[in-house]
Amino acid sequence: MLNANELCPEHTFQLLTKQPQNLIKWSPFPRNCWVGVTATNHIMFVEACLVLGDIQAEVRYISIEPLLKWGDFPADDDAINQWAKGLKLYGINWLIIGACTGTMVEMAWLGSKHPDLTLMPYGNRWTAQPRIEWVNEICQAANGADVPIFLKDNLKPLFNHCAKKSGVGYELRQEFPKC
Repeated sequence: MLNANELCPEHTFQLLTKQPQNLIKWSPFPRNCWVGVTATNHIMFVEACLVLGDIQAEVRYISIEPLLKWGDFPADDDAINQWAKGLKLYGINWLIIGACTGTMVEMAWLGSKHPDLTLMPYGNRWTAQPRIEWVNEICQAANGADVPIFLKDNLKPLFNHCAKKSGVGYELRQEFPKC
C-alpha cells in the first residue's frame, strides 16, 4: 500500500508532533517529508533536539509555538554558542517561533499561568507574547548554526511594541530550509 507522500513526490509534507518519542517508529522518512517537534520552552527544545538527532529526514525542525518560557536567565554569548552547537550537532534544519493566539479570556488565563507573557491585541484576536529577549536569543543561536528561522506573523504585535519602546526596528524573518 502506498502512502500519500509516495504517491505525490512533488509535494512537501510537513509533519509536526507533540509526541516526539513516536517518531523513531517511522524513521527513515521519505525525502519529501519534513519532520518537526513542538516545544514551548527551553526544556522541551532540548528534548526535541535529542529525539530529532536520531531521526532520518531531509528536514528536521522545531516549532517553538507558543513560546511560553525560555529559561530564567539572560543568555550570554557562551550560552548562545552552546545552543548553536546543539542545533548543529543534532542536525536541526529549521526553527519556527510564534506566540499564542486566542480570545482575550483564553490569553488572560494563559497569562496567569505564565506571568512573563504579555497580552496584546492581534486583529480581532489576542496574543500572549513571549519576551523579546527570548526570541532574540533563539535567533542568535540559529544564526550561529546557520539555521533558517520562520517568525510567525502573530509576533508582529511584539515587534511593533518593542520598536516603539526602544526605537530599534525588528524585521519579521520568514525563511525556509534549503533542500
